[in-house]
Amino acid sequence: MKVSYIVIYGNKDYIFHLDYYCGEGKDCKPVQSLKVTLSVLPKDIRTYLTGYLTKKHKSRASFHQE
Repeated sequence: MKVSYIVIYGNKDYIFHLDYYCGEGKDCKPVQSLKVTLSVLPKDIRTYLTGYLTKKHKSRASFHQE
């Protein structure tokens, strides 16, 4: 599964294309470490976004939008 996020903070734009692996069960996890991928963000935003992405994309259904 792939998901993209655009973060606008401090007059800067950050674009992230994240790959998730969803196994046979309902567990989905990022392919690459979010800590490493989001390392260009300021610490407070990075901490918030890492927590959000970890909670948001736990199942395959969270990637489908209508």
